This record gives sequence, structure tokens and C-alpha cells, in this order.
Amino acid sequence: MKIENRYIFVIVLTLTILGSGYADAQQDLAQQAYAIFQQNCSNCHGASGAFKEELLIDRTALINTKSVIPGDPENSEFYKRLLGPTENGPQMPLNLPALSPETVETIARWIAAGAPDWDVQHDVNFITTNAILDTIRNH
Repeated sequence: MKIENRYIFVIVLTLTILGSGYADAQQDLAQQAYAIFQQNCSNCHGASGAFKEELLIDRTALINTKSVIPGDPENSEFYKRLLGPTENGPQMPLNLPALSPETVETIARWIAAGAPDWDVQHDVNFITTNAILDTIRNH
């Protein structure tokens, strides 16, 4: 019986680690995208930018206006306009050099990953090892 508890503990621990690793990777990607937006887009499309009415660099606004289609960079107007002009307007950033291919790829990966939110607050309730072991033992 004690051996089975060890296996359950290892399985639970492994799943917890793998799940948090994925969430951390998503959050890192979201933070990278946000840094790109802050550096390259916020002067015009930030909260006090001249073009904030046309497009506001805010995750919810990007999705609500369908400028970004989570999971689908190829059909996201925002991404397409980083690559070049479209029927909807000129290449962005306007009147500035194009973003580097690496930067554009980061935005594509962010959109492909579902455009995860960069403004996430984690409410973490830590479970002690003893609590986990007690739960397993009582199960």
C-alpha cells in the first residue's frame, strides 16, 4: 500500500510541474509580446496615443475588434499589417522601419498560443507536502 501512495504522489507532482511549466511559458510569451507593443506601438496606439481610437494596444481591445484572432495569426489583421500593407491599411509601425523578423515571429507565436493575457495576477494557494501526503494517505 505504501508503494502505491508513492506512485500517486509522483504522478500528482509530475502533473503539477508540467501544468505550471506550460502556464509559465504562456505568461513569458505574453510578457514578450507586451514588451514589443510597449516599445513599438504604444506611442501611437497606447492609452494616450494619437491613434488609440483606431486601435488600442490592449489585449481585450485587440481581440474584441478582431484585429487579433487568438490561435490564428494568418487571419489576424494586426499580424498581417506587421508584414506589409493590406487592403485595410499600411504596414505598421507607420512611417518607421519594419519590425525585425524575430519580433514579428514573437507576435505570431503569441497569437498562435491564443493571445494569452499579459496582465495576469496569480492567486496561488500553496499546498504543503504534508497536506498532499495526508490527502493521499486518507484516500
